[in-house]
Amino acid sequence: MKSTILTATLLLTGGSVASPHSTHRYGTCQQFDVPITASAEGAVYNLTHIDDNISARSWAIKEDTWSTLKGADRIIKNITISGTYKIHVQLCQPHSSKQPDVIQIATHGGHYDSRYWDAKLQPEEHSWVEDALKAGYPILTYDRLGAGKSDLPDAYHGVQAGLELEILRELTIKTRDGTLHDGMKQSSKDPMRIIHVGHSFGSFLTSAFIATYPELSDAAVITGYAATPYLAMAGYSPWAAQFPPTADKPFDRTPGYIVNQKSGIQNIFFAGDPDTAFTKELLDYGDAIKQPVPIGELASGYKLVGLPGLNYTGPIHFMLAEFDTFICGGDCKGVTNETAQRLSYPKAFALQVDIQPNTGHAFPLHNNASAGFQNRCTLGPPGLDFHPSSKFEVVGYANIYRRSIGPSTISPVRQSGIELRVFSTATATPTPSSMSHPQSPQRQPTDNETIRYAKALHNTALVALVACPILALLPPRKLDAYTFGLGGTTIFSANWLVRERTGRSIWQHVGIGADHRAYNQSMEGNSSISPTEQANLYRELHHATQEMERTGRQEKASVTEQVQNQREAWKAQQQKEVQEEMEEGKSFADMITDQIWEVWNWGKKKDEDE
Repeated sequence: MKSTILTATLLLTGGSVASPHSTHRYGTCQQFDVPITASAEGAVYNLTHIDDNISARSWAIKEDTWSTLKGADRIIKNITISGTYKIHVQLCQPHSSKQPDVIQIATHGGHYDSRYWDAKLQPEEHSWVEDALKAGYPILTYDRLGAGKSDLPDAYHGVQAGLELEILRELTIKTRDGTLHDGMKQSSKDPMRIIHVGHSFGSFLTSAFIATYPELSDAAVITGYAATPYLAMAGYSPWAAQFPPTADKPFDRTPGYIVNQKSGIQNIFFAGDPDTAFTKELLDYGDAIKQPVPIGELASGYKLVGLPGLNYTGPIHFMLAEFDTFICGGDCKGVTNETAQRLSYPKAFALQVDIQPNTGHAFPLHNNASAGFQNRCTLGPPGLDFHPSSKFEVVGYANIYRRSIGPSTISPVRQSGIELRVFSTATATPTPSSMSHPQSPQRQPTDNETIRYAKALHNTALVALVACPILALLPPRKLDAYTFGLGGTTIFSANWLVRERTGRSIWQHVGIGADHRAYNQSMEGNSSISPTEQANLYRELHHATQEMERTGRQEKASVTEQVQNQREAWKAQQQKEVQEEMEEGKSFADMITDQIWEVWNWGKKKDEDE
């Protein structure tokens, strides 16, 4: 039995530095250090030197400056980072093991260490570890490199995202084959099944891990992270960063580490109704367990974001806080693109997104934390058959806003392949029948059906644009509801055709034109603004317009890649034609007239007929 492996791990200390056992209400935990040898490609980045509080604040301001180089653009040279590192681990075994061959590996985010998962303040309400033990599942948490009791290398070149990914891989392999601790013996031919859990930067690592090493993970729970248009837009200034040795709460760290003041901890991690979302004691506790962060880790984090998990076949569960400032700009409702998430993990058997009401980025440290714990993901019966050799169980739905893609534990109501449910009762447990017999999804339209539908709407709008004014002019001509209806249909049809052809409605064209005219008038009337400042203002306006158009295009993404590519190609061609016609001096009325001529003559263009 693999349960004997974990029990032995809690008893053995040979070859590792171990602390005394810690007893939880539902299990026993042991902390020890594991030597991990890892190597990864890194870089020397162009970063601010931080050695006091002033330089820490200057770093944050510079990072938030729009013209500061980011990502790969700030690389000075590439390097290889390697070594053997001490990683501090806590391994917990439940008193009553429900699934001894399944274990969670939880990776914490920035500004904290593994204590994030195991709150000592009201642990029955705020400890993810305690809740896992209560459910009968072993769990491993660890201090990431550069945090807590693990090694604290150079902040610029010694702690970077790629190296941390490889450390997670080594921890996973050792846990999977039973060699995490000296003296452990594998008592079964089958490896441990692993659920990878992450929070914030730990979720960056977890999502990158299942994309890079899909064969090493059986399920994933991603908390405090999703690809949204507002990801990290809050910037670094709200962190109220200080240099750890000279901070209000000092830490022994070398240059390049930063630590948040208490106000920064609240700005990032705590949100929601201040009367109901969290208490002063929870905020104080969140500040008490904070940790410094190496800025080399932050500079290299871009390497982890957006990696597609094309070969990941397990279930994946996203858990977001409703008022997460760091991930969603303060409101996570409606900002996640489930279709894009599904395309990022095309082989995942199930993908689910839940929103935890009235919580901030560190949702375990909020009053509604236990409801999110109940909505955890585990492997093992009872549950849904997701794989021939494993099952996936979603337990509990207390106070959860829910969006799901794929098999569901409740009877679904489908809208474009996406299920939406809002749970506001204390507990709403799915019935056994719905768990064992999930409804089949409704048939989605084929590519050809989608294209034919778009063409039918196009032709209908053209016919209405011509016919409605003619009918309105026929006697008897009256200003009655019939005439107003024809007029409204004419305007709607014209607006439809303009939006279809250019990507923007008539009203948006008018608004953008007014914005540009106002901008030009302000520039002409303000001679005190230098040409350089004018250029900067115009660049910002142009960038904002492009970003709005990009976001709009993302929201209009089609159901399948093929249809999307076809529509984008058609749209590009239409925009090119519109641009050429506008350069020739044609108005929108002329363009619509040409389209009517083309439809009337069965596709023949007016120029060809002449």
